[in-house]
Amino acid sequence: MEVTVATWAAVSLVLVSLVARWVWGILDWLWFKPKKLERLLREEGLKGNTYRFMYGDLKENANLLEQASSKPMNLSTSHDIAPRLIP
Repeated sequence: MEVTVATWAAVSLVLVSLVARWVWGILDWLWFKPKKLERLLREEGLKGNTYRFMYGDLKENANLLEQASSKPMNLSTSHDIAPRLIP
């Protein structure tokens, strides 16, 4: 049984199409949908941090937690510990 160039081209085209579809789905899930949601929420008037792929707000949250932990808590005048727990 002989495989022709046309058969190889057709199989290659199908495989390339499948891979392109898979890559597009991953891009849509990781980048396009979050950016679209961000844009829609901003149009509604909600403000917040911009979408950042992979690490998000981790740096900002770490800085806020470090700032909150660096200040001593004065429990004799107030029992408000929320700023320490959730900066």
